Amino acid sequence: MAGPVEDLPEWSGSEDTAESAVAAVGTDAALGLIARLPRDQAEAVLLRVVVGLEVKAAARVLGKRPGAVRTAAYRGLRKLADYLGHTG
Repeated sequence: MAGPVEDLPEWSGSEDTAESAVAAVGTDAALGLIARLPRDQAEAVLLRVVVGLEVKAAARVLGKRPGAVRTAAYRGLRKLADYLGHTG
């Protein structure tokens, strides 16, 4: 799209670039920590917390019982808290 420079501000996106950059770094850091978890815990945390699936739906996706998904997510979140230095 060619046009006068004066029109450029009207073409800018509605998102705040700085906020988007900070969110992306935060997301990358979170995914990096999740990747350090054992596979079953990482999958459970991703589906339950990041994607927001209910336990039964996550269990169907993973081919596991709901209780196993709850346990893996719980353990994964505890391990993530340890990584971040939040013990208790």
